Amino acid sequence: MHTGGGKAASRHLLVSVHPEFSRLILAGRKSVELRRVRPSVCPGDVVLFYETAPRSAIVAWAKVVRVHAAAPRRLWSVVRRECGTTRERFLSYFERAEMAYAIRFGRVRRRTEPLPLEALRRTEPAFWLPQSYRYLDSTRSKDQALLALVWREGAFRRNENGRGNPAAVPRWK
Repeated sequence: MHTGGGKAASRHLLVSVHPEFSRLILAGRKSVELRRVRPSVCPGDVVLFYETAPRSAIVAWAKVVRVHAAAPRRLWSVVRRECGTTRERFLSYFERAEMAYAIRFGRVRRRTEPLPLEALRRTEPAFWLPQSYRYLDSTRSKDQALLALVWREGAFRRNENGRGNPAAVPRWK
């Protein structure tokens, strides 16, 4: 998996999103993911979207464009049109937080079929779901099989130009 900078991505950010937000992400109406704790990601890194119950599956991926960090009220003024929530819910989510974070992502690529939790656990029985997010690292043997399953050939829908995803299969060492 290339990050765009010429080097293969080793870490992927797996984020859990509720169904209402997953629908907005897949429809292109939400392009930032809000978090209370800053994830260690950089522009070009990969975000995998795990939709929580009832679907319980990885549904899409995108590349990080930027991570915004600001006081909650300031961040609201930056992301209000693309965060998929109301001002009241936003401020409630960040209540008592000094800093708020928004992961801005680029074009979302939907999986051809959602990758269900059962398949992830068949591949790696010790697989655990993040409450908020977790990293999958292609240099860790436990994560390699999971990432191979995520990135298997044909797993993601083709681009408009018909060439398939630009990063259809990760490069393993």
